[in-house]
Amino acid sequence: RYKDAAYTSGRLHSASKGDLLYGRVEVRAKLPRGRGTWPAIWMMPTDSHRYATSCDEKACDAWPNSGEIDIMEHVGYQMNHVHGTMHTKAYYWVNGQQRKGRVLLTDVAEAFHVYALEWTPERIDVFVDDTWYFAYVNEHDGWEQWPFDHPFHVILNVAVGGFWGRAGGPIDESVFPQRMLVDYVRLYRRPR
Repeated sequence: RYKDAAYTSGRLHSASKGDLLYGRVEVRAKLPRGRGTWPAIWMMPTDSHRYATSCDEKACDAWPNSGEIDIMEHVGYQMNHVHGTMHTKAYYWVNGQQRKGRVLLTDVAEAFHVYALEWTPERIDVFVDDTWYFAYVNEHDGWEQWPFDHPFHVILNVAVGGFWGRAGGPIDESVFPQRMLVDYVRLYRRPR
């Protein structure tokens, strides 16, 4: 327990230390297991308000307007289902227009896998162990569809519960403690 919470979560990020605009990201990791776990390897814009159109004390549309790139998300109630997703003003789950891919592995909690993306001005491709499974293509229809024209940083985290993490039922307390083991994080910039 910590304060009023039954669980705590952790997050590491590369903001202002490893920002990237186009290139390749590779993260070799072994994921936690169990209902209620929600590990993610993802990217957020370093300038989170780049495409915000309204922000006040009640609400701000910086997300999803400025974009989010999910290289890997895994929810423990669906073991071995790995998701890659892009969030934009035009395409995200709230408006029913989500753009995502999914691949089924057999051993995400027992073995290390390399979760990767390749990002150019024209598309973002998502891979596991160099096997491609999802592409998000620039439709050249404005920032609402393609806010991926400015630097992003990498985030590694393990959440417990949450909207998607609890979707499969209550948290299975018998699985804890859990952790995501990370062998390496590599960022490759495109040559100019």
